[in-house]
Amino acid sequence: MSKPTYIFKVPVAGDGAVGKTSLIVRYTQGTFTDTYKMTIGTSFAVKTVDLDSVMVKLQIWDLAGQPHFGGVRPLFYQGSTGVIYVFSVIDRSSFEHLVGWLEEARKNAGNVPGILIGNKTDLLEQREVSREEAEAYAAQAGLKYIETSAKLDENVGDAFQQVAVTIIQTKWPEWGEVVEEPVPAEPEPAVKAPAEPELEIEPTEEPAVPVEEPTPEELLVVEAEIPEATFPEPEIPEPIPVPESEPWVEEEPVPLDEPVPIEEPAPTIESVEPIEPIEPPVSEEPTITPAESVPVETPREEADIVVEHKAESSLVEFIGVDPHSLQDDDFEKRAVHAMNRLGVSEVGVLGTFLRSLIRQGQRDVVIESLESLQEER
Repeated sequence: MSKPTYIFKVPVAGDGAVGKTSLIVRYTQGTFTDTYKMTIGTSFAVKTVDLDSVMVKLQIWDLAGQPHFGGVRPLFYQGSTGVIYVFSVIDRSSFEHLVGWLEEARKNAGNVPGILIGNKTDLLEQREVSREEAEAYAAQAGLKYIETSAKLDENVGDAFQQVAVTIIQTKWPEWGEVVEEPVPAEPEPAVKAPAEPELEIEPTEEPAVPVEEPTPEELLVVEAEIPEATFPEPEIPEPIPVPESEPWVEEEPVPLDEPVPIEEPAPTIESVEPIEPIEPPVSEEPTITPAESVPVETPREEADIVVEHKAESSLVEFIGVDPHSLQDDDFEKRAVHAMNRLGVSEVGVLGTFLRSLIRQGQRDVVIESLESLQEER
């Protein structure tokens, strides 16, 4: 009998650069990189966990931890089954910000179960948060605590399996216990009773009933005299006379008149008297003494203006313009053009996220995200 399969949506929340993406990549792909890349909006991964009685498919959502993404994170909390909170044991500020992350998650996803992960335990010399302090906070918040190292692959798989077990233990009263249905045993063959001996029935001879055969006179078929049917002859209508027409005579074509050439009059050229050239009046240039000279400002070239605005944004679509002075349609058109140039699909997760930022009017966040993508490219 196949195990029942449940799908759990689990967002991973926490400050930026605490190792959320590294944990997810290590768990789902088994790799690790020291290069840090900021998560723009969110990323998505799927991993199946095989438990004793059920199969759990985790939909893991990596949320961006930067403050300017706070306006779009509530969209990704909706429908969550559990939450993973991550902080870095070498960054005390990320531990102190857990209060805000719990408040944000429970406001948008409800009081769903979750666990707390203290990451980067491989950097013991730089540790700023002790294990005892983290365990005390997790117990106060109603969370289970586990420490991991994405670099050394320590407790990474146990952490994600722990969140699946925590969700099941919390939700089990609502869903009911999963009980495997017993396989029905094959019925035992019934004991047959001994067959009774068949009784031989002797056929009884009944007197045969004599069948009277028909006489030759009865078998004779007498043909009845049927009068011959007479059918009237059809009347053929007389042909309609067609009036005779006169024979067709081919007429000779009427000759066309030859075109008469039209003589055009020769153009007449009137004599024009020559016009004497008029010499322009010679104006005397006024002499300007050095004391009377006035400095003239040279007009600024457009290239100089473009260079000044270029410092505001490195995107081609926004060079030389102020993004806040653009109309909504013009700004969205330029941003979508930049997304297509950078290879971002408009219907993908990142494209949908950036378009939602555009509709919310967060133009600075959109430009900053596109510039980050451009630097990565």
